[in-house]
Amino acid sequence: MNVRIEKTFDFLASSYLDGSVFNNKFFVHCKMITNTMDHADQNIALDRIRHMLYHEFSNMLFISDEKQTVADKFNAIGQKTCVIPGPPVDQLLGIMLFAKLNAVIQERLYLTELRISSELGDKLVYCQSSEEDLGPFEYTGWWHNSDTSTNNTTTSNKGNVVDLGSKMDPWQQIGLGWTKDLHSDSVIEFTDD
Repeated sequence: MNVRIEKTFDFLASSYLDGSVFNNKFFVHCKMITNTMDHADQNIALDRIRHMLYHEFSNMLFISDEKQTVADKFNAIGQKTCVIPGPPVDQLLGIMLFAKLNAVIQERLYLTELRISSELGDKLVYCQSSEEDLGPFEYTGWWHNSDTSTNNTTTSNKGNVVDLGSKMDPWQQIGLGWTKDLHSDSVIEFTDD
């Protein structure tokens, strides 16, 4: 049985527009439908959304791909940035979040609609649903990856330290791996014998 659920989140982040940094508070309302009977995986999917909004996108500087050199300068001083195709306005951020959050929940839930608003945007709500096109986010990019990435490239400010990385799934590393394969045909049968 599929269940329809909704959850509202908020987070602080900034946008780089017209040569200035604007600090903002974003409000994200998600409408979802479950796609697995596994309650643990449903909760993990919600925790993945929380992780992306509260840990990856929180305190992020959103910036247009046309300003990549500016993003590089912010990265050099330790500011995490998220480069998107187009100006980092509420509508485009909502479309990006719709794509990315659907990717990270990997069909355990379906995000059917995302509504975004912000304090600087006078709380005007922009809606993105599964029935609408993703505009510049239709194309391949990190927003379609199911990992925790928020950019197409990784940057490192570690100086001479060599990061060997890990082959482990980033979700497994933070305790948000799935309990089982969604498309598994495994059936456990209990008998009274």
